Amino acid sequence: MIHLIGHDVGYRKKVSEITEAIVDQHDELFVDVSGGKKIEEIAPMYTEQCEAIRINMRKLVDEYLSECSKPN
Repeated sequence: MIHLIGHDVGYRKKVSEITEAIVDQHDELFVDVSGGKKIEEIAPMYTEQCEAIRINMRKLVDEYLSECSKPN
């Protein structure tokens, strides 16, 4: 759904910010694990970050659906 919303010019920046947050999180996780940190030790932090990203995604979807449901 987020990908589809990104095709709407008015929402492109917000979708881009969420996408960047996901990529940044994956990069951080890769660097931490590659650096020798055990996944068991860092998982709680990444779980919290995932939850925050999911909340932002849900808010954006709700906002988009609310806007789309308004009569023209």
